[in-house]
Amino acid sequence: MTLAAAFARSRWLGLAAAAATGLSSASASAQALTLRASARRVEVGETFQVQLSVMGDPGSAAPSAPRLSIPARVTAEGPAVSSRQEVSISGGRVQQRTGFVAAWALVASHTGKYRIGPGSVAVGSGRVQSERVEVEVVAQGSRAPGVRRRGGTGLDLFGPFGGLGDPFGAPLGDPFGLDSPLPPVPAELRVDRAPDPTAFLRAVVMPERVVLGQQVTLRVLAYGSQGPFIARSTGEPTRDDFLGVNLLDDPLADAEHALEIEGRRWHATKVRELALVPLRTGVLRVGAARVAFEGRGYRASRGVALERSSRAVEVAVEEPPVAGRPSGYRLGDVGRFALRATVEPRTVRAGGAVGVTITLEGTGQLPPAPIVPRRDGVEWLDPTVTEDAQPDGGRLRGWRTFVHAVRLTRPGRQELGEVTLPHWDPELGAYAVARAALGSIEVQPGEVSEDSAPRSPLAALAVRGALGAPSAAPRWLADRRWFVPALVAGPLAAIAIAGTLRGFARARRTWRDRRESAAARAVGALAEARRAARAGDVRGAAAAIDRALVAGVADRVGVALGGGTRAEARGRLVDAGCGEELTARVLELLERCDDARFAGSEVEPGELVRAAAEVLSRLAAVERAGRGGAP
Repeated sequence: MTLAAAFARSRWLGLAAAAATGLSSASASAQALTLRASARRVEVGETFQVQLSVMGDPGSAAPSAPRLSIPARVTAEGPAVSSRQEVSISGGRVQQRTGFVAAWALVASHTGKYRIGPGSVAVGSGRVQSERVEVEVVAQGSRAPGVRRRGGTGLDLFGPFGGLGDPFGAPLGDPFGLDSPLPPVPAELRVDRAPDPTAFLRAVVMPERVVLGQQVTLRVLAYGSQGPFIARSTGEPTRDDFLGVNLLDDPLADAEHALEIEGRRWHATKVRELALVPLRTGVLRVGAARVAFEGRGYRASRGVALERSSRAVEVAVEEPPVAGRPSGYRLGDVGRFALRATVEPRTVRAGGAVGVTITLEGTGQLPPAPIVPRRDGVEWLDPTVTEDAQPDGGRLRGWRTFVHAVRLTRPGRQELGEVTLPHWDPELGAYAVARAALGSIEVQPGEVSEDSAPRSPLAALAVRGALGAPSAAPRWLADRRWFVPALVAGPLAAIAIAGTLRGFARARRTWRDRRESAAARAVGALAEARRAARAGDVRGAAAAIDRALVAGVADRVGVALGGGTRAEARGRLVDAGCGEELTARVLELLERCDDARFAGSEVEPGELVRAAAEVLSRLAAVERAGRGGAP
C-alpha cells in the first residue's frame, strides 16, 4: 500500500507526483534503489513523506539498515519499514526479487528548495546510494485554492514515530472530516459489513473459475476504523499451484481511501495484487495473507501492532472444452495473442538459407513457441529467442521474438506456408488461431551438397542396372601372417622375463646368504682381530677372536658354544669329533679372551690372533675328516 496515506488523508496527498528515481551499485552486488517524495511542493510546517524502495537481485547480499540524508532546517521521523517481493518471467524462467520499503515523515521550517537524500542501504561491507529528490517548500497558505493544508505540526505518525499534532489534518471541530463528502471509492474496496470492529483483511480472487493457463488476479485489501494506518505485510499467501507475478510494484501509486461501512468511517487500501497462472486443474487453494496494522488506535496488547489475517480462497481450474479444439493446441496456451513474421531475402540459391523473424505478442502467459510449417526441401533450424513480459493494467502482457535460419534445398518456387498458434481466448470464451503468412521463396539452382540434398530412405536398396567390379573384401588384423606368432610370442616372452628375474633374485639371495654365513663371519671377525692387534687394542682383539671362534666352531663342527657350562661345551665338542686336545685348546683360548676383555690381564694381542688362526685351521681339518678326510 502507499505509505503517504499513513501520514495524511489520501484525498489531499493522492494528487502528489512521484519525484526523481535513482540507481546505484555496490562492488559486492547490484541493488535497485528508488527514492520518491509524496509531494514536490509543500508548505512550511506541512508533513510530507519520502520513501526509499530497495530491490535486491537474485543471489545478491540482502540489503539492510536504510538511511536518509536530511538537509538543514528539515526534521525527519522514521523510518517505517515493510518488506516487498517481486516476481518476473523471462525466457520461461521465474525470477524472484526481494527487498523492502523505508519511509520517513519530513517537515521543513523555512521556505526554499531542498535536495533530500541520497537514501542508502548497507550491502555486504559497503553501502549503496540512490539519487536525490528535490522538494520546494513555500509559505503557508500560498498554494492554490482547493488544496488543503495540514493543521498543527503533523508529527504524530500513528505510533511508529511518536510525536505531536493532529495526524488527520482536519480542524479540531471536525477531527475526522465527517462533514466533508467522501470521494468515490474503487469498486474492489466496497464491502457491506465489517467482520471486525477495528480492522480486518480481505482476499479477493477474480475470476473464481478459469481454464488451465488463464490469469487469476488476487487482491489483498486492508480496512481500519481507527483512522489512517500503515499496512505491513507479515505473511505472504501460499500459492504452490500457481505461477505468481506482482502487479503492485509501487506502494505509493495506490492511495488509501475513506469509505463508510455500516454507518462508520473506515480507511481502506490495497496491500497486494498478484497475477496468478494455474499450473494444474482442480480446485486450487490460495492461502491466507497476514498484515500488521501500524498507527494510532491499532495496538494489540503490550504495544504490539495489531495483526489480521485474510481467509483462504479457492479457484476452480478446468481444461478448455474438447469440442472445437483446433489441431496443435497445447494445454495452458490461454490469452489473446497475435503473430507477425518477416522473411529476408526472398531469393536464394539451393542449399542456402533465409532469415525468418516471428514475433508473438499479446496478453496472458506467453506460450513457449508458435507452430512452424514443415515441408520437403525446407529445414527450420533452432531459433534465437528474445522476449519481454511485464504487468500492464492488471494483466500480463509481453512479446517474444523467434529468429530462425531456414535452409532451402530444392530449386524452384517454395511456399513456406504460415506460422500458427492455436489458443483459448478467455475474453471470447472460444478457441482462436493466430496466423502469420510467410509467403514464397524463389530458390535458384545451385550446387547442393550431398548433406543438404534430400534423399529417400530407400535409396540404398535401388537395383543397379549393370554389374560392377566386386567390392574388395576387408582385411582384418587376424588375417595377417604374423598375427598368430605374435600372439604366441607375447606370453612366452613374459614367461622368459619372469624366469630371468626370478634367477637374478635367487642368485642375489645366495650371495647374501654366503656373505652372512658362519664361515664368513669367522673370517671377518679374525680380520677385525688382526686390525685391533696392530692398533694395540687388547680388548677389541679379544672380543673379535671370541666371535671368530664361536662362528668357526658353529660352521666347522656344528656346535653352538653360546649358553651352558664349559663342561657341557667340552662334551659337545668331543662328541663332534674335535678330540680332547683340540677341545681343550678351543676352551683355553676362549678363557684367555674373557680374561683379556673383563679381567684386564696382560696378554700379547698378536699372540692371541696367531693362536686363533691355528685353532680355526685345525677346526677346518675336523670338518674335512667328517667328510672323509684324514684327521
